[in-house]
Amino acid sequence: MVNTTGSQIVNIPDENLRAVIEEDLGKESGVPITEAEMVTLTNLTELYLSGNSISDISILSSLTNL
Repeated sequence: MVNTTGSQIVNIPDENLRAVIEEDLGKESGVPITEAEMVTLTNLTELYLSGNSISDISILSSLTNL
């Protein structure tokens, strides 16, 4: 899905992970998160992906503080 700014919407099915990302981005719960916003994440220090069926983690490649 593409939003009005042309950025892809990121689907984050894991509620806990989504909540952490929403908090870091200062977004309300359930508001779409774009790829461009994911690139701006700076305060995440840990990210546990085991148990999540994530097929493409390339969007997380810019999270250099992990």
